[in-house]
Amino acid sequence: MRVQQLSTGQQESSAFNWRFFSYKFYENWPWFLVALLAGLIGAHIFNENVAPVYRIETSLVIENTPWFKTGGDVAGFLGKEAGALAGSNSIVENEVAVLESYSLMSETLRELDFGVEYYRKELLHDDEIYNERPFAVQVDSTHPQPYQVSLRIEMLSIDSFRLSTNLTAGKLIDPVSQKDLDMRGGKTLRPIKESNYAFGQWIEGPEHRFRVLRLMDKLPSTLRYEAILLSHANLMQRYFNRIDIQTPRYPSTVIPITFNAANREKAIVLLKKLTEVYLQQNTQLKQRTAMNALRFIERELETVTTELEVQENQAIVLRSSNKFFNLSEKGSALFKRLDNLSQHKAELMGQRKYFLYLQRYISAPRDLDQLLVPSPLGINDPVLQKLVVQTIDAYSQLQSSKQSSKTDNPAVQRASLQLQSTLNQLDENVRQLLSKNEVETREVDRQMHVLDGEMGQLPATERAWLAQQRTRQQQENVFLYLYRKKAEAGLAGAAGLPDARVIDEPRQIKQVFPQKALMFWLGGFLGLLIPAVILVIRSSLQQAILDLNHVEALTDVPILGIVGQNEYLTDTVVFDKPRSVMAESFRALRSGLQHINRAKVKQTILVTSSMPGEGKSFISLNIASVLALGKKPVVLVGLDLRKPRLFGELGLVNDRGVTSYLEGIHTLDEAIQPTGRGQLDLLAAGPIPPNPSELLLEPAFESMMLELKKRYAYIVIDTPPVGLISDALDLTKYSDANIYVMRQHYTRRKFVEMVEQLHQSGQLPNTALVLNDYKAEFGEGYGYAYGYGYGYGYGYGYGYAEDERLNEPWWRKLLP
Repeated sequence: MRVQQLSTGQQESSAFNWRFFSYKFYENWPWFLVALLAGLIGAHIFNENVAPVYRIETSLVIENTPWFKTGGDVAGFLGKEAGALAGSNSIVENEVAVLESYSLMSETLRELDFGVEYYRKELLHDDEIYNERPFAVQVDSTHPQPYQVSLRIEMLSIDSFRLSTNLTAGKLIDPVSQKDLDMRGGKTLRPIKESNYAFGQWIEGPEHRFRVLRLMDKLPSTLRYEAILLSHANLMQRYFNRIDIQTPRYPSTVIPITFNAANREKAIVLLKKLTEVYLQQNTQLKQRTAMNALRFIERELETVTTELEVQENQAIVLRSSNKFFNLSEKGSALFKRLDNLSQHKAELMGQRKYFLYLQRYISAPRDLDQLLVPSPLGINDPVLQKLVVQTIDAYSQLQSSKQSSKTDNPAVQRASLQLQSTLNQLDENVRQLLSKNEVETREVDRQMHVLDGEMGQLPATERAWLAQQRTRQQQENVFLYLYRKKAEAGLAGAAGLPDARVIDEPRQIKQVFPQKALMFWLGGFLGLLIPAVILVIRSSLQQAILDLNHVEALTDVPILGIVGQNEYLTDTVVFDKPRSVMAESFRALRSGLQHINRAKVKQTILVTSSMPGEGKSFISLNIASVLALGKKPVVLVGLDLRKPRLFGELGLVNDRGVTSYLEGIHTLDEAIQPTGRGQLDLLAAGPIPPNPSELLLEPAFESMMLELKKRYAYIVIDTPPVGLISDALDLTKYSDANIYVMRQHYTRRKFVEMVEQLHQSGQLPNTALVLNDYKAEFGEGYGYAYGYGYGYGYGYGYGYAEDERLNEPWWRKLLP
C-alpha cells in the first residue's frame, strides 16, 4: 500500500471547503425541502395579507415655453433673443421644481378632504379606505380640535356606533390658523368620552367638536374601523416629497408624475388635484404677471405722454416762428442716425427703470409674489429671469409655511433663508446689469454727441429744429416701445391659457408592493438560505475534524487509511463479516502496515488516540484479527489498564492479564487467553491496578515484551489515549509502527495539531493516521486511496455500541 502524505496544507485550511459543504447540503436535504416549503408558504401568506402599494401615474406636457419666464410670449413675438432659450430644457426643469414645491403641495392639500384618514381593521393589517368608507367624520372648523388622534369606531347597528379614542400622542390645533395651541404647564388633552353614539350626533367638549355621518344604507361586513384626525402640517409630512416627478431629457417637454400609495382612489384624486392646481397657478401667474407689467408700463406711459405733449407744443412754436418745413439732405441723414440711436437709448432707459424698480423691491421686500418678471419689457437675460421667478416661488413658499406653522418652525426658517439667499443673488445680478446698462448708455450718448458736432455745421435754424426733434423723437421711441410692450402684455394676459396640459389622466400603472412573483422567489431563496447559513455557521464553529481534507490541512503525518461507519451489530467485523466493505478496509490497513516496515518479519504495532471514544480498541481488535488471518501468530495486548475493554468483544474474561502477570499472580502462559479465532491470542489488561503508569515501567514489563516478540509474529498493543495519559508515549520504544486513530466529527482539531507536534519532535516515530467512523463525502467513491470512503449508509455503531439501525424501516434510513 502506498501511504498518502501531504506537503504543507496551510492554504487549504483557510479555503472554503466546497466539497464538504456540498455534501452537508446533500445530507440534510429534508431540512432544506421543509425550509423551502416554509418560505413559499410564508411568501403566499405575505402576498395575501400585506396591504398592497400601487403606482399611479399622470403626465404633463409643456406645450409653449412660458413667456413670463423665458422672454418668449405665447407666439414667440417678444424678440429673437428669447427664441434661443425657448428650446432650453432648463425651463422644463423650472416647471419640475414648481411641481415639487412646498407651496403647490400645500395648496393642493388645502383643497382636498384628506384631513381624516379612514382604515378598515382587518385580522393581520389595516386597509386604508377612501371612496368606499361607510361613514365620514365631520369636524367643526370653528372649534379647537385635536389632531394626531385615533378614533376607534365599532359599528353597532345601522344607526349607532361605539367610539373610543387614543389621545396619548394628540395635540390641539387652532381651526383658523392651523397652528398648535399652547399646552404649557404639563396640560394634556382631556379624553373624549368613550360611549355609544348615534350617527349625526355632535360629540363635543372644550377641546373637540365633531360628528360621525353615516354614508351607508346597510351594515357593512366589517364592523371595526379607525379614523385618524390630521392637521395640515401632518398632511404635508405625509405627502410632501413622496411624489416622484422626473425631469425629461431634452428636447422632450413631457413631465411624468408618479405616486406610490396603498389606496388607489385617493392617489388618483391627489394627482388629479395637483395637476389642476398647477395649471390654475400657471394661468393665474401668467395673468398676474401681465397685469403687473401693464400697471408698470401705464405709469411710465403717463410720464412719457406728458413729455411728448410738451415737445409737440415746442415743435409747433418752432415751425411757426421760423417758417421751417423741410430739412436738407445732410440734415435728414443726421436725423435718421439720431433716430436709430434714440430708439436704442429708449430701450436702455426702459431697462434701467425696471432695474431700479427691482432694487426698490429688494431693499424693502413686500408682496414679492406681485413682482414683475423682466420678459414683458424685452429683458432677456436668462439669469435675471430665473432669479426673479425663484424669488416669487421662494416668497410664496415662505408665506405658505407661515400659514401652516409657527415662526420658529424649521420649515419656516428654511424658507426664510432660501428667500434671503435668492434676494442676495438677485441684488448682485441687478447691480451687474445696471453697470452694463450704464456703459451702453454712455456709448450711445457718445455717438449722439458726435452727431451733435456734425449738426453744428448746419444752419442755425435747421440745427435748432434737429435738436428739438431729437428730444421729441427720443420720447416718441420710448412711448412706442412702452406701448408695444403694453399691447404684448395685454395679449398674453387675455389669452388666459396655461402653458401646459395634462396628457394622461392619473391611472394605475402596476402594483409595486408586494410583487408576488418576487416575493415567492425571495421566500424560496430565504427558505434555502437560512438552513444553509445555519449549517455553515455550525460547521464553521465546529471544533471537530470534518473530513479527510481537513485532516490533511492540519498535519503532515501520513494517512494509513480510512475505516467507515460500522453498521453491524458486532465489533469483530473481520471475523463475523469477512466479505463486508468494513473488513476490506482492514485488509487495506494490513497492506499499508506491511509497506511501513518491509524489512521486519515481526512487527509490534501500537494503537493509540487522543481521547476516549475515538475507536482505538475497535481498530486494535480488527487489525489484530486481519493479521491473524494470515496464518501467523498474533497477540492483542490490552494496555489501557484504567479502562480495559477487549475481552468483552472476544467473549473472554478480565480476571487475568498484564497486571496479574506483572504482579506475579499468573505466569505469562496463564495470562494469555486463546480467542479461538485463528491464531489470535489475547493478553487482556487484567484487574485494574492502583498504579497503572508505574506498573508499566517495571523491568518485568520489558521482559514480557521481549518474550512476546519471541513467540508472536505480530504484537498489537491497545494503549490509553495519548491526549490524556502519557503511557502511550512511554510504550513507543517497544513498537515498530504507531497507529494514531482519529474519528470524524469527534476528534478535536487541537489534538490533530498535537499529533503534528509529537511527530515533528520525534516522540511518535513511524506514525500513521487512521480516520475512523468515516462517512464518505458527496462525490467520494469506493476504493479511494486504499480504503478512503469505505462505509456506506448511516449507523451508530463505531465500535463502541451496538448498531440498532439495521432493524429500522426503510423509509427511516432515508433521513440523516
